[in-house]
Amino acid sequence: MRTEEFSQKTVRSSISMLIIMLFVFQTGVGVAEYQWTYGGIAEVGEIVSETFATWPADTGRNMIGGGEEVTCRIDPTTWSDFDRLLVRECPDDNWTNLGLFADAIGTIQWIGMGDGGSIPYQSYGLSVVMTAKRVIGSYTVYANVFDSQTQYTDYAVQKMKGYSIRLPISPTVTWKSDTTTNYPGTSGTDKFGAGSYFELQFGTTMNFSRLSIRENCAAVAHVWPNGLPWNNPQEYVNAPIGDNNVVLDRCDDGGPRPKQYLNVDDDPNGPFVMSSLARNVAFEYQADDGYWYDMNNVVVNHTWVWYVNLTARTWNQNVPGRLQGPWQ
Repeated sequence: MRTEEFSQKTVRSSISMLIIMLFVFQTGVGVAEYQWTYGGIAEVGEIVSETFATWPADTGRNMIGGGEEVTCRIDPTTWSDFDRLLVRECPDDNWTNLGLFADAIGTIQWIGMGDGGSIPYQSYGLSVVMTAKRVIGSYTVYANVFDSQTQYTDYAVQKMKGYSIRLPISPTVTWKSDTTTNYPGTSGTDKFGAGSYFELQFGTTMNFSRLSIRENCAAVAHVWPNGLPWNNPQEYVNAPIGDNNVVLDRCDDGGPRPKQYLNVDDDPNGPFVMSSLARNVAFEYQADDGYWYDMNNVVVNHTWVWYVNLTARTWNQNVPGRLQGPWQ
């Protein structure tokens, strides 16, 4: 028995004796025995939950991002339970009904079920923390709320709340800025190669900031119009996700900068020619087992297009960057 339970039982037993003593004092009738009986169904309010993350504003939602933490609690002020107290002076006497008396809330036991989350083993108390796993799944939290166990023992009141655990899906993409590194910005120069930054918004209905995300950048073998090769091996790039589910993605050519404009000129005496370069980038998340997994087939395509002095960087949703040269 827990200390708080013992204290609660002692207090409730004392209250029972006070009620009986008052009855004896007022009526002059002796009491040889008493018993508590059923006085009505015990009731308590629903489970209230609140996410640790304060973005988005709905912290009571049941759509939870992988890795999020949620506090589940029972409000003790919503507890209601009444038991009936009977007394008699002799074993052969009829019982005298002293009326209904409130019974206090007792132990709250928490149980979780499902593949999408977890709570600490053997959880008791007014609240418990549910941690969503880094998976797509579901999880249900149950609260078994007992009475004080010192009067009539009612059945435990069970409350439940279900959660849907999700991972990011294809983001909304917006251009943010272009880098100024090696960005001459004036005509007559013969170099290009600045990068563009894009904001990837992975939804606004739940929080994914507890996820570790990276870009799996495919190997690229490219030949410039002038015949020079450009090769880049497969590489992994961390892509931290902010509290507002935004990843800042840099789209650049990955090689030494600046590039000579002759790379996109197949004839030094002729005009520039159209040239493009594309690289597939798969987004991955790290699961609870430590391994990295594709994020719901979220694959982007970094594409570069150069033509005369109107050069743009585009993303797979055809979101353009700004002019990147060559300026000639």
